[in-house]
Amino acid sequence: MSDFLNTLSHSLVDHIICQSQDMANELMLDYNVRKEKISVINNPISENFNYKAKTFTNSIPKFITVGRLHNEKGYVRILECLKELNFPFHYTIIGN
Repeated sequence: MSDFLNTLSHSLVDHIICQSQDMANELMLDYNVRKEKISVINNPISENFNYKAKTFTNSIPKFITVGRLHNEKGYVRILECLKELNFPFHYTIIGN
């Protein structure tokens, strides 16, 4: 029943965004989701994140993350990167 509901729900959406190519491959192989319905947007910050200095004009930059507030989501890593910034900014975390 669960596989049926997964397959049905995937057929009802216009587009699916995956966080990795592995996730996209699983949808295509296991649930027959067409490649054209899938986009991959990888997590933007990794262990090798290097901040590149940039000048901001006219406004304070705003950063936002949305996701479960769990260790594996990397919020500590994000905060470690943000503390290196030497300009004012707003950071919003949304999640449970």
